[in-house]
This record gives sequence, structure tokens and C-alpha cells, in this order.
Amino acid sequence: LTASTRGETTGTEATAATIVLVLDASSSMLTGNAFQSLKDAVNGTESSQGFIDKIAEVSPNSKMGIVWYNGDESDDGDQASKTDTLLQLNTNNISSLKYFVTNKRASGGTPMGEGLKAAHELLDTDKSDNVKYVIFFTDGMPGYFTNNGSPVVNKNCMVANNAVDYATEIKSVNKATIYTVGYNLSGQSFSWNDNHSASSTSNN
Repeated sequence: LTASTRGETTGTEATAATIVLVLDASSSMLTGNAFQSLKDAVNGTESSQGFIDKIAEVSPNSKMGIVWYNGDESDDGDQASKTDTLLQLNTNNISSLKYFVTNKRASGGTPMGEGLKAAHELLDTDKSDNVKYVIFFTDGMPGYFTNNGSPVVNKNCMVANNAVDYATEIKSVNKATIYTVGYNLSGQSFSWNDNHSASSTSNN
């Protein structure tokens, strides 16, 4: 994660931004060192600066929120956890953001729609004129429900369509730009039907 806000010309102070990180905490992120590497990219390590510190350095008036999403997206939803609010990047708030990242555990599926819903809710609270960004990170299929190894297409399409709906809301209502980061997606595919429900697993 190397994105940053910056001034248009040398010597110009960076424009304040509002950034929401939407991060995948599904069980597949435990393969290899992916989950820890993601945390290190956000928080930094002893030898490298992380995303939070980089943004705070170049644009301390910016605000940030973080969403983790994991579990099985279902009719009752709510499979995402988020910071209570968007936080300006001062010392105390940076510590709070890093704590939120450090203490997350990975498990379950990939409920992308719930993650973007939480991002939309955070952005709704921002009444500033900041430029707004969502950085969406995933390592796999939307939801990816299986039954004895076979994908449950209706449920996976529900997750995909819910994600599309919230991405559309974020871009149109919140006027935010979404950057998607896909990790280790080679060979993954499923039949997406955009006519399936975006809100229910019980029917098409």
C-alpha cells in the first residue's frame, strides 16, 4: 500500500484527504504470511514505514477510518467491524488506528458487500470538503460459499451484487474514488449473475 496524498507542486502542502481502508480478514488470508504482511503494510515495521504513518507525514490534516470484513455474509449481514469514526492523523489517533489493525484475527469467508457498506457508513459521517478515497483489499471470491466443495452460486452472487451496489453508492453519494487491490487471485473465478439478489440468500 503505497498511495499517498501530495501537493500539486513542490513546496505545496498536501491536500487533506479522507481515506477508508477496507481490509480482508477472511481465513484464506492466513495462507503463508499474507495477513501479517497486510498488517505490516498498514502499520509499518521497525524497518519500513507503513501506510498510516506515510499519510500522517505528508498530510497530517487528513482523516482515516479502517474496516475489517470477514465471516459469512447472510440475510442479517453485519460481518464487518470498523473504527468508531474517522480519525484525524494526530499521535493519539494514529495509535488507535494501529491498535485496531494489530488486534484483528482472520477467520471465515469474504463478505465484500458488508465491508463496503461499513465504508459507506463511515464516509457518510464526513462533512468536510476533503477528497475521499476507499482502498479496498481482497484476496479472493465474494463470500465464496460452498456445499461439499461446490460453489453456492446464489449466495456468492448476492455478495458480489451487494458489493457492487455499495461501491456505486460510495462513488455517487460520497463522491469517493475506490481503489481495489487484489492479492493472489490467479486461477479464481465463479459465474456471476448480476440479476441475482443483492440482499438475500434464499432466492435469485
